[in-house]
Amino acid sequence: MRSIVIDIDKLLFDIGLSIRKKTVKPSASAAKSVSITSTEAKMVKLPKLDVPTFNGNILQWLTFWEQFSVAIHDRVDITKPQKMAYLRQALKHGSARNMVEGLSRTGEQYDEAIDCLENRYNKPRLIHQAHVKEIIEVPSLRDNSAKEIRRLHDVLQQHLRALKAMRKEPSSPFITSLIEMKLDNDTRFEWQKHSQASDDVPDYNDLLKFLNLRAQAAESAMSGPRRPGNNRKGQTPNLPGKEFSHLT
Repeated sequence: MRSIVIDIDKLLFDIGLSIRKKTVKPSASAAKSVSITSTEAKMVKLPKLDVPTFNGNILQWLTFWEQFSVAIHDRVDITKPQKMAYLRQALKHGSARNMVEGLSRTGEQYDEAIDCLENRYNKPRLIHQAHVKEIIEVPSLRDNSAKEIRRLHDVLQQHLRALKAMRKEPSSPFITSLIEMKLDNDTRFEWQKHSQASDDVPDYNDLLKFLNLRAQAAESAMSGPRRPGNNRKGQTPNLPGKEFSHLT
């Protein structure tokens, strides 16, 4: 009988202890831990994404918007307040930044910000004019050095490719003649020899290929070993055709 009583007392003690554990309030340290966790959750930073930048140069708009759309704008897993934060991060300086300065940072005006940018910069006609202006005004070759030929080739290639992507590729004969007028005497002479097989105006792509190969040849000559007595330090070696410059 005594053993039965002891068992009952133990059972009652265990039940009481269980009830007290469930009703006792969390300790100060536990409450502090919960508070810290909640605070940290509020301070979580935006995921680090590779966001393109845009300063208001209309020639860069199409490339910027294409990259920003893929990285941020078209994403369904990013909220509008987050998109607004990323947009402000992308518009670091220039006239484009000024366009969003007065808008709310909460994301409520994200769509309005995008509309403002598109209304200002998504102008195919102005973009086309800007590319044509850059092609016409690119400085002529000052000499037949690798640096000069590479500069002319790369600038022309950049803007002509952009126009082609816009389906606004200019007339090939016109561009060929325009580029020919940008050449120095030596390079123009070598191009005439290279393209004399036909009396027709060559395609400008052939001229760009010629300039690229000529730049590569000059770069190779610059990086090769120097023979004693040839070319002072820093002087660009002349390409074949120099001796014919008086004929052009």
